[in-house]
Amino acid sequence: MTHWPHAPPHQLLNPGTFIVTCATYQKEHHFKSPERLDFLHDNLLKLALDYKWHLSAWAVMANHYHFIAQSPEDVSNLSDFLSQLHVTTARFVNELDATPNRKVWYQFRESKLTFQKS
Repeated sequence: MTHWPHAPPHQLLNPGTFIVTCATYQKEHHFKSPERLDFLHDNLLKLALDYKWHLSAWAVMANHYHFIAQSPEDVSNLSDFLSQLHVTTARFVNELDATPNRKVWYQFRESKLTFQKS
C-alpha cells in the first residue's frame, strides 16, 4: 500500500538557505487591502528577527507569501515561527471580518536551496 501524506514533508535537518511558501486556505484573498498586507509584512519581518531567520528576499500578496532566508542553527524552529505568524495574522483578519475561528492559512512548503544560483 502506498502512503499518501496529507501535508508536505518538512525536512528541516540542517541549517542553510531555504525558500518558504504558504498560501491562504482555499486561496482566499484575506490580505487584499494595504492595511492587511502591511500587517502581514510587518509581522513576517518582526518574527523572522525574533526566530533568527535572516531574510534575503520576500513577497507578501493577498493570498500567499514567499521568502528566502538563512536559517538559524536550530532550523526546526521554522514551524514555531510560521505558527506564530499564522495565528497572529489570522486573528487580525478574522477580527476585521467578524469571523472568529475561520481558517485562514494552509500548509507551508520549504525547500533548502543547494545550488548557488537558486
